[in-house]
Amino acid sequence: MKKIMIALLAASLLCGCERKVKEAPEEEPEETEVITETGKIWTVEPGMEIETVRTMVPFEKTEVLYESPRFGTLHVLGDFERNGYPQEWMGGSYKTDAIIVEKNGQNGIWNYEGEEISPADINIHSTPYANGIGPGRLKNEDGTFSFVYGYASSSSQKGIYFSDDYSERLEAPLGSYEYDPYRDERLQAFFCVQDGVFGVAVPTYTEEQPVYGFLFEPFAGGELPGYQIAPVVDLVCNKQSYVICDTFGNVMMDTVTARGTYVEGTYINGHYIVGTKEDVAFVHANTGTQISWSYHDAGYFSDGYAPVKKYGKWGFIDETGKEVTDFIFSDVTELTNGRSYVRYNGTYGILNLKEALEAGRDLNIYTLYATNKDEKPIGRVTVNVSDLNIRREPGVGNESDGNSLEGTVYPVFETAEGDGYTWYRIDQEHWIPSDGEWLTYEEGASAYGS
Repeated sequence: MKKIMIALLAASLLCGCERKVKEAPEEEPEETEVITETGKIWTVEPGMEIETVRTMVPFEKTEVLYESPRFGTLHVLGDFERNGYPQEWMGGSYKTDAIIVEKNGQNGIWNYEGEEISPADINIHSTPYANGIGPGRLKNEDGTFSFVYGYASSSSQKGIYFSDDYSERLEAPLGSYEYDPYRDERLQAFFCVQDGVFGVAVPTYTEEQPVYGFLFEPFAGGELPGYQIAPVVDLVCNKQSYVICDTFGNVMMDTVTARGTYVEGTYINGHYIVGTKEDVAFVHANTGTQISWSYHDAGYFSDGYAPVKKYGKWGFIDETGKEVTDFIFSDVTELTNGRSYVRYNGTYGILNLKEALEAGRDLNIYTLYATNKDEKPIGRVTVNVSDLNIRREPGVGNESDGNSLEGTVYPVFETAEGDGYTWYRIDQEHWIPSDGEWLTYEEGASAYGS
């Protein structure tokens, strides 16, 4: 740990009198050390008694109330850019420092200090789709809707939703509370572009007839809530590609890239995700530049960092696409106030990622693992390749705990030979191999954290 030490020194004073009798000097106070810790890695170390966590993400798209010249009042979905944290995306009435936790099949709400805000006593199996707490839509008297977090209770036939600080649970009739109104998107009008014209695709259906298609109408409204990524549709409103539109529907940029096509609902904090059936990558929205390599899964950017997954493990990248942690987490959440709930070594903790990185801390398997501090390293290794497997024992057939980053420096506590490689133990139980070029070993050299 980096520490700032401040020594407080006091001067001793000798006093005399006219009799010239020398008094005993006052004792000099001991030096006082005041320590301020910076770059703390863990807000809560792994060991939290929860099974899973979910970021409180609202609906993927924003609903706009629109008076159509032809169809009357419409609730139109738009894939608008969302900025800040999830609770701010749909009106900003909820506090941002909260997350959904699950314990014994029940949901509750905690904060990013690991403290309980609302107890985990909501049985997820008694809610629709066994989804537990999630985003909901509360109908107002004027026909508009307010965004809320809550759940539909099958036993009481009511909607239960949380107050803005999650401390209270309020009730509403199921007719006024919709748990997931956008689950069947065919029934919802949406913004789109047809033949270069920005407009609205309106479903054609009646109560007697199921949905058969959409009709397109040029948009006749005013300014919209923000920039959006809109689908380009054919004459029957089938989605063909995607473009970025400004607040008046003017096309600003084509979102199609060589990597794949736009993943709906991912236009967040200046970035969006494109993907194929096999992988995903980030694109900077203002430039159309792909900023990351392909990953098997990804979250969104928040506080300058995004979680990404490869080879079955999660790590983090920054806004340049640089990988900033080892890929060693089995689950992660996007950042809120610089922190992430991560599952590491089988249990959850709260990683203080942003502060630690900005303080110059290395977030790798050595710095995060509880290494025996009494054991002295015999040297250090520098990783020369990307995606090098970290294993629990020396040997390619042993369990992998993730991948290290190119350029990472680890202390070495022991070496071994096996399967044609030299193996280096970098903490109590993790080893990395070298074929002679994958690592650079320096015997006797000190390493970070040693």
